[in-house]
Amino acid sequence: MMTIHYQIQMLSDWHCGTGLDTGIDVDEMVLRDENDLPYIPGKTIKGLLRDALSDIAEVQPSMASQEDLYAIFGYTPQKPGDPPPIESPVFFTNANLPDEVRHEIIKHQLQPYLYRRFAQTAIDPKTGTVLSHTLRAIEFAMPLKLVGQIQNLTPNQSDLLQMAMKWCRHIGLQRNRGFGLCRWTVLSTNKHNQ
Repeated sequence: MMTIHYQIQMLSDWHCGTGLDTGIDVDEMVLRDENDLPYIPGKTIKGLLRDALSDIAEVQPSMASQEDLYAIFGYTPQKPGDPPPIESPVFFTNANLPDEVRHEIIKHQLQPYLYRRFAQTAIDPKTGTVLSHTLRAIEFAMPLKLVGQIQNLTPNQSDLLQMAMKWCRHIGLQRNRGFGLCRWTVLSTNKHNQ
């Protein structure tokens, strides 16, 4: 089996959210770990790569099949009569700041400087005026590098996921407005015994 060690370079401000608000000054907060540092959950990484590989399979079926998708991401039946569930041993870790960066930020208590807040409101398309009660504040993390792993892969699955990484250009909220622009890099792949 193989493990991919990868890096995501965030090229713009980005937001992977909690779905929670502070109730006071921010409507949507960035997801943070126990040290108040931003990260991307493994399930988000898995979903992004599943979407990318699904797109590749749709455009170029010879490159990836539905069976490949099931083997990497698993399958859960949606309704009676669907095929039985398929579990996958592939594991997606969270993408976190590299250890040396984490330690420096924590040591110098720099966490507050990693975040910015943007306010936005809705405009009435007919009048061009601001709609009442539509002001929202969203928190974004500044551009950073994050690292993660994808474990328990066959060589073919490793190749497919590396291809899918090249298709992932944005992560998180407000992607259609230029936020969450990113570049994925494979740092290393290694084989290990089961």
